[in-house]
Amino acid sequence: SCRRPGVPLSEALKFPIEEWKRVIRNDFEDYVASRVPDVAVFKEILYAHGAVYAQMSGSGSSVFAFFPPGVELPGVEAFTGARGYWAGNLTL
Repeated sequence: SCRRPGVPLSEALKFPIEEWKRVIRNDFEDYVASRVPDVAVFKEILYAHGAVYAQMSGSGSSVFAFFPPGVELPGVEAFTGARGYWAGNLTL
């Protein structure tokens, strides 16, 4: 069952990114992670390497993270079993 978020997404996105972990979530993630445990494992790896926010995308095709400037991104060796890996900087 879907829960109403405590904070609407349009408002949560205005919070500092360090607070997103507390206020933004993908309701489908718990279901997917119960069947594909790597989703939760990969998120924890990203947080352990300094991510300020990590999330499963959509219905679970990937997991992404935001890192503060200057943090060394984890290498592919951190994600044994992953089907693909990309790390880099995006400029908006």
